[in-house]
Amino acid sequence: MEQERTLALALCRVEGIGAVSIRKLLEKAGDVSEIRKLPAESLQKLLGEKKAALLKNWDAPENLERAKRQEEQWKKKGISFDFLWEEGFPKRLKEISDPPLVLYRIGKLPEPEKKMTAIVGARACSSYGKEMAEYFARGLAKEGIGIVSGMARGADGIAQRAALSAGGYSVAVLGCGVDICYPEENRPLYEKLWDNGCILSEYPPGTLPHSRLFPPRNRIISALSDLVLVIEAREKSGTLITVDMALEQGKDVFAVPGRITDTCSRGCNRLIGNGAGIAVSVAQLLQELQCPVAATPGSTASSSWPPLRKTIWQALDTMPQSMDEIADTLVRQKISINVQMLMQELVFLELEGAAGSVMGRYYRKTFACNDG
Repeated sequence: MEQERTLALALCRVEGIGAVSIRKLLEKAGDVSEIRKLPAESLQKLLGEKKAALLKNWDAPENLERAKRQEEQWKKKGISFDFLWEEGFPKRLKEISDPPLVLYRIGKLPEPEKKMTAIVGARACSSYGKEMAEYFARGLAKEGIGIVSGMARGADGIAQRAALSAGGYSVAVLGCGVDICYPEENRPLYEKLWDNGCILSEYPPGTLPHSRLFPPRNRIISALSDLVLVIEAREKSGTLITVDMALEQGKDVFAVPGRITDTCSRGCNRLIGNGAGIAVSVAQLLQELQCPVAATPGSTASSSWPPLRKTIWQALDTMPQSMDEIADTLVRQKISINVQMLMQELVFLELEGAAGSVMGRYYRKTFACNDG
């Protein structure tokens, strides 16, 4: 077994021979050991003369020794790896049409039966997007749902930080080697994932981030998940690549709706228009994941509120509004309330975590409670 891994690693280290070529060799030979026995004519027929020439002496003792030393160096850094045909390789990834040949990791892979949700979104997300990423990630993590994302700036990193801060589990799939933190601003998150999550990549340690490496990793993000949630996305967003791959894999896709005038929400609104689920609460997603929904302090409190308080909360928007704007909304609903009473109710909602204030003058809904 150890010899087989060393052989496989030596084969993967051959410059110019990628996953597609190695798959062809495995289909022909059956396993890595048998590839050594393939005659030159077979190699040329499978890969062409140029690539076949690259495999000359790939399994020479000195190459195997280099591969073994490389494995030892990675082990000292806390880096493990699993090949597609090995038992430790995630079953979910084995089931997709183009699984990675090898998966490098730091940390612990999720248990096979653990429910996972991918949360992805805009890098330059709005304050609304930030709030929604935190709300869904924290709420799902508290219910034992693992969060998968790409550790990118914006919605991805925000969701993963929220999941870990809630005591949950998270997986980051990188478009570079697992030993490289990208972006550097997410260094604190990267270090937390070492202890409380997992960092994955199909690219060997030491691989620097490059734009062409990020789109392929999105298929791993979606494959590891039971459900994909899009927080914010522009109409031509890289986030939508993850959605396409999720749909190809037969995964459920949900999107957080936004205002039609917000550019960051246009991609989400279009997804919803094309049939994606509308994400409105953690409880809803838990139901989609077929997980029991625990009663939360927020939902208990909201059900016990007096009618006026509930009406005020429903009148709030996710975007901050002045008290005058809130009062106008209530007037249109033929509800009369004086400023002092409105202020008292808003303060109560803020203390309950159901509303948030901006500069003490503007109020917005935080989605901490439901209105059921």
